Amino acid sequence: MLLTDSKQFLALADHECGMHVVRAIIRSNTEIVQRAKGLLLTNIQQMKSSKYGKRLLDEVALIS
Repeated sequence: MLLTDSKQFLALADHECGMHVVRAIIRSNTEIVQRAKGLLLTNIQQMKSSKYGKRLLDEVALIS
């Protein structure tokens, strides 16, 4: 599962192409949405340090 390795998930979120995968997860209507959002928010400083991480944080804020 994608969310079992949080470091890999966050690396995916920081990547130009990978952010689209993470975006699809946080927009999905599945049980993993809260875990994905939690990982992003728990590592907010890391996400804020990248262009793509910032975009995802903005989207999480809009969806929540």
